[in-house]
Amino acid sequence: MKSSPATRKRKGTGRKGRLSGIIFGAVFMLAGLLPIVFMTLTPALRWVSTQDWQPVTATIRHLQLESHRGEDSTTWSVSASYDYYYQGQPYHSDQVSLYRGSDNVGTYWQDLQARLARDMNAGRAVAWVNPLDPQQAVLDRTFRAGMLAFSLIFGLIFVAVGAGIIAAVLYSHRRQQQQQAMIEQHLSGGASSRQTTGIASNSRSGGLFLLGFGALFFLIGAPVSGFALTEALPEGEYAALLVLIFPLAGAAIMAGGVQKLRKFRLIGPTPFFPDPVPGFSGGQTGGSFTLRRGHFRQPPQVRLVCLHVYSTGSGKNRSTHRDVLWHDQQPALLENSGQRVRALFDVPAGQPVSGEQQGYRGTVTWEIQCEGELMLNNASTDGASIRFSRCWEIPVVAGTGSASWQLPAAQREQRQQQKRQRAQQSAAEQIQQRPTAQGMLLTSAAGRHRSVALMFVLMGVIFAGTGVFLFIQASTEGGMLWLMTVVFSLPGSVLLLVGIVWAGRGLESEIRAGEVRMIRSLFGVRLYQRSARVTSAAQLQLRNSMTSTSADGRQTRYYRLLAVADGKTIPLAEGISGREAAEVLQQQVADQLLQSLDDELV
Repeated sequence: MKSSPATRKRKGTGRKGRLSGIIFGAVFMLAGLLPIVFMTLTPALRWVSTQDWQPVTATIRHLQLESHRGEDSTTWSVSASYDYYYQGQPYHSDQVSLYRGSDNVGTYWQDLQARLARDMNAGRAVAWVNPLDPQQAVLDRTFRAGMLAFSLIFGLIFVAVGAGIIAAVLYSHRRQQQQQAMIEQHLSGGASSRQTTGIASNSRSGGLFLLGFGALFFLIGAPVSGFALTEALPEGEYAALLVLIFPLAGAAIMAGGVQKLRKFRLIGPTPFFPDPVPGFSGGQTGGSFTLRRGHFRQPPQVRLVCLHVYSTGSGKNRSTHRDVLWHDQQPALLENSGQRVRALFDVPAGQPVSGEQQGYRGTVTWEIQCEGELMLNNASTDGASIRFSRCWEIPVVAGTGSASWQLPAAQREQRQQQKRQRAQQSAAEQIQQRPTAQGMLLTSAAGRHRSVALMFVLMGVIFAGTGVFLFIQASTEGGMLWLMTVVFSLPGSVLLLVGIVWAGRGLESEIRAGEVRMIRSLFGVRLYQRSARVTSAAQLQLRNSMTSTSADGRQTRYYRLLAVADGKTIPLAEGISGREAAEVLQQQVADQLLQSLDDELV
């Protein structure tokens, strides 16, 4: 069987991306192994080898505590030169410790310099000499437990991150192979093996990711907090308590991962069986899954989502974006007493297919998402309900294929009518619409989304309040606290301002024959107004203004309805939750606009 050019292109590009990801993960692992080798194993072997070295009296000629200032911190080391006699022969050395280089882990170097200075002044300095090679000697052969803990944790974190990156790359590759196999089976006219095994949901992998990410935060934050608090609190530097945010955040994220995995075990695996295999852009996409434990009393909501997944930036500024290109939603069809869930979507032609596509950076993925209230019937949880939320990534190709199972025509029409009614009701509840003598008036009232505004305000207060506390501390202690003041105060002020504006901003827009006019207000106070000529429905646009994610991972997208005319962009309505409601409002405004124009011409 020969692959199509597009298939070969996806394979070649995927191989390069996979190799790059594996190399990137290997670099992280190497960066973790190096400190383990040179800061843990090497000093440990030196310490073991010096246990039979002999103590002799030494005369210290030079001793100095040296500081090495970098961009972010200062490290320390001790330099010294000394003379000693072994078996009547004179020797000279400048080797001070088992540890080479400089660091700022604890106060080892400061304590060592102070002790050696006291011994030098008292004339009781001791050097430890290798009896097999008397030219080898050290003034201190202490084994540093703090350095061992620091290097092991630091190194293991990088090794874990690198291993996680490689595992994620291989996991993603395996899923891509499964999807590619389904596509190639379709192209060859054969049946896909995924029809018998199904597509696994991402719920378990999501829980493992949270658990690993939280453990990473905790492993970084716990030792850093321990060192910082041990050093800072005895000196009265209580601002150091802020470092506890990191291990506490890690513990909270781990708890979320454990909860997600526990929920997965309660429900059990729910492989999704696509029908048709694969899905079609320009045809139908859907399938079914069966619950092993529990049942739905009410039909859950099922969404088919086309996502553009891509990354921007590099290094620590790298971020991943998931832009929704198209989606549809419907209540599922329940069978077998609510244990079998089925959904089927009609996908308009022209939507991008799965994989890497020309004109799209990154990849295009299609997901089936299902959310609802599940009644459990496990022996230990009989009768209890649990929130069900799972997602499956399915392959979609261009074509007009249809499913083997079809919803009756009358039921399909009824569902479409119910969908339109829900969207119309949602639009009417969110945006006030009043007819006027010359057209219609839209009001996007202030304070409609209090939870979103409250979230921004709370985050802003926490960050800004931390910044104020750090400012007070910095005014007396100075140093890096000034930088931390800016780091917390600036984003905190921005978040607080966004929350206040989101809570108080209002918008009124009037649609007239060939013209739109809007008035912006904040807490009822009018700020400014704009107007423009609009003579075509094509001048009306919908734009995604913000996306919020709930604690259970459920996303809500908010849209703005805009009129583009005369080189200006005029907002007509904003904060519209859900694209269906936004599209209904867009059509209502277009209908009113065209009707007003027709009435004026008459």
